[in-house]
Amino acid sequence: MRANVPIFGLAYVDDFDSYALEYGEGTNPKEWTVIKRSNLPEREDPWAGGRVKWNPDWGVSEGNLGLWQTGISEYPYSQEPTRDLLGP
Repeated sequence: MRANVPIFGLAYVDDFDSYALEYGEGTNPKEWTVIKRSNLPEREDPWAGGRVKWNPDWGVSEGNLGLWQTGISEYPYSQEPTRDLLGP
């Protein structure tokens, strides 16, 4: 994955409190970096429902759960990198 990666999915249960999107380095991360936290449930996945349109020039601006900015600057959709995320 490169540059800005939209994340789509579901995040809800009966007693929903919150969700967090995180990433860690390698196959067994020792620490995690938060992409986004939210206390709002997501009951519908617009990507799975066919309501997201992909623009071949700009991709998708943001997923319903969040946007992962991987920081790879040579990709045309990227913003200024905050981390150089190369590898697993």
